[in-house]
This record gives sequence, structure tokens and C-alpha cells, in this order.
Amino acid sequence: MNIFLMGKAGAGKDTVADLLLRYGCQTIALADNIRDEYSRFFPNKNARTDRAKLQEIGETYKKLYGTDVWVRLTVDDIFNEYGSYVVSDGRHQIEYDTFVTKLGYKPVWIYCPDEVRYERLLKRDGTLQEEALKKECQDLWEADAYTLDNSGTVQELASRLDAFLKILVKMED
Repeated sequence: MNIFLMGKAGAGKDTVADLLLRYGCQTIALADNIRDEYSRFFPNKNARTDRAKLQEIGETYKKLYGTDVWVRLTVDDIFNEYGSYVVSDGRHQIEYDTFVTKLGYKPVWIYCPDEVRYERLLKRDGTLQEEALKKECQDLWEADAYTLDNSGTVQELASRLDAFLKILVKMED
């Protein structure tokens, strides 16, 4: 089973991906390659605390190498391995079209209210990076997807995820 996670910054996409590890899924993020590029230029900095620079790198490479550059790199990474995958950071329509429409990944929107997301981002990153959040891609905010509520605790999320996966498995049988 392959899953394509979507949601706003701080909604809990990485948390859901981590929880899916116990089901044997491997996690991959489209931003992994962007963070790798960031680290080449800023080896002693934490990429998560510089969301604006990550966005800039992502968009610049798209202009240079095509709008699907990060999708192509991620698909190459996946097809070099075997197993079930969770793409943990869907943001753009081209990503949805590739992973959901073409490759059959199950789209899952991680919902979390803004005030909870902001609190989590502050705790995780030490900053809110408001300007970068204003530029956050909105391509998939209305995409057709299953919705998983992450407005509570990790334990509540794990229970919701378990219930969701049982339904998903029954649908595939």
C-alpha cells in the first residue's frame, strides 16, 4: 500500500509517516532532495528553520530543470527500492498527478487547525516563519483525498490512523 500525504505546514504529515513505519511502509519526502541541496550550501544550518530558502531552492530548480524535477528525483529514488512507500509531503498538483493519478497512491489530507499547527511549528522549529507560511503552496488544499484529523494527541492520531487503515484495507480486498 502506497500513501501520498498532504497538509499544511505543521499539520503532522511527518508524524503520520512515522506512525506508518510500524506497518512496514518506507517514508520518502519530496523535500528530501531540496534539503540535501540546502545542506550542500549551508552545511552547518538546520534546513527546517529556513523554510523561505527551501522554497527558493525548490522553485529555482523547477525553473532550471522543469516543474517536475523534484517529482522525477523522488520517483527515481522509490523505483530503486522495493516496498510500500509513504510520500510525506505532497504540496503541488504535479506531485498529486504523478503519485495519485499515475502511480495509484492513496491520497490522505492531514487536517489540523491553524492555532495547533502554529504551536507545533514554534515548538519544533523555534520560530513560526510567517512570511514563508504566507507563500505556502495551496495547490492541494481542496484535492480529493481521505481526511485524517490530527488536532489532538499523537495517541489519538494513532487510533484514527489504525481505523483509517482498516477501512482502506477492506476497500482494497
